[in-house]
Amino acid sequence: MLGRQVRHGTERSTAPVTAVGRPLPLARRTATALAAATAVVIAAAPATRAWARWRRGHDPGYGDDVPLLFDVNTEATVPTWYNAALLLAVAGMCLALASLRRSTTVDPGHRWLVLAAVFAGMSLDETVAVHERLGDVVSPDFAGSGLLRHSWVVAGAVLAVAFAAVCAWALVTLPHRLRRGMVAGLAVYLGGALGVEAASGAVLDRWGEGLAYTAVTLVEEGAEMAGAAIVLCTLLGALEVRRTEAGGVDVRLAPDVAG
Repeated sequence: MLGRQVRHGTERSTAPVTAVGRPLPLARRTATALAAATAVVIAAAPATRAWARWRRGHDPGYGDDVPLLFDVNTEATVPTWYNAALLLAVAGMCLALASLRRSTTVDPGHRWLVLAAVFAGMSLDETVAVHERLGDVVSPDFAGSGLLRHSWVVAGAVLAVAFAAVCAWALVTLPHRLRRGMVAGLAVYLGGALGVEAASGAVLDRWGEGLAYTAVTLVEEGAEMAGAAIVLCTLLGALEVRRTEAGGVDVRLAPDVAG
């Protein structure tokens, strides 16, 4: 149990922090909020495009500044920032879990620290497009048509295999419910980032940058955001959060995680 140390003169005493009530449904509330936020971010792309077309009917000189801000197929946009923020939040949760493991068990939390580094790297990649640049340098000869239209798909596949191996090593000791949630979230994320990304090349070859390609890119980005959100909410489920008698909040590992 977490405690609070209080000084009385030269003596130090430890007053236990007593948690009261049921655990707060932190994961469920976060999942609801993230589902709504993700839906808004994804819907903003076609909505702002439609708005721009309508405006140009009255003002032919109206530009694409607002639609480009929400474009899911361009870097340095609101969707890019949102996805990077989700991945960074996952990295932060991994650090928090590593700290709790260190303070409450004999486990040094190395697996969580490794996962924190991996997700921080993924957030960086989402922000500065490392894998796209790497693909242009490492695998330009693989670029062609169809599923391999985008050169970074090959580089991304290599990184995905390495990422899956690291995650498998880190997740093997987790309780079943957490491992299942993490695997589901990572599968959705990689399915969008790699599988749908490759499919978008084939769609682009056949139909060009039309409605079909726009739909595929929306599915791709939506899958990445949903996957990251699932992982984040799963990690929040590893915590047990209760209010204390003093009106504060007591945070500790869930029993099946701390055991």
